[in-house]
Amino acid sequence: MEQHLDVNGIRYSHLVNPGTGVGLTHHITVTVVARHGIDADGVTKVVSILGETRGLAYVNKRPELASLIVTSEGSRSHISESNLFASLRAVSALATLDK
Repeated sequence: MEQHLDVNGIRYSHLVNPGTGVGLTHHITVTVVARHGIDADGVTKVVSILGETRGLAYVNKRPELASLIVTSEGSRSHISESNLFASLRAVSALATLDK
């Protein structure tokens, strides 16, 4: 489900940058793993507004959070993951080997 508004060829997200008062125009998808879903939901919005670099730094400073961030521009996508997300992915891969 996408939540956005297209105006004059510009796509504005439903997430609003509090510094500008305008919906985000960069394409970013954020997944956050936290102990409680309500915490993860809030952090996804913070990371989306901060952007990839600052958002990843924000998550990496919090040992209880893990994040996967996908940004795209045109047909190119870039994937970034927090330190903990990389560890969780590695553990998950090992767990599948035991089956």
